[in-house]
Amino acid sequence: YECSYDYECGFDDFIGYKYCSEDNVHQNYITYKCENPGTENSQCEIKISDKLVDECADNLICSSGMCVEWNFFSILYKPS
Repeated sequence: YECSYDYECGFDDFIGYKYCSEDNVHQNYITYKCENPGTENSQCEIKISDKLVDECADNLICSSGMCVEWNFFSILYKPS
């Protein structure tokens, strides 16, 4: 068998870089789960999901994975 407990598969955590989505800061989050624990059919399931990390205030925009003050330059160069 492969696993009896979720922690045998790995530890949940944020992965990769922060990025902008819908003018807020997001980051990928990985979760590990042991399916059918302690049986012959047990296996580790790995799931990666998008998580909201920081909601930018109305006077801020998201740029390069951070909430920053809006300015003219932000509109000209706004990487996602």
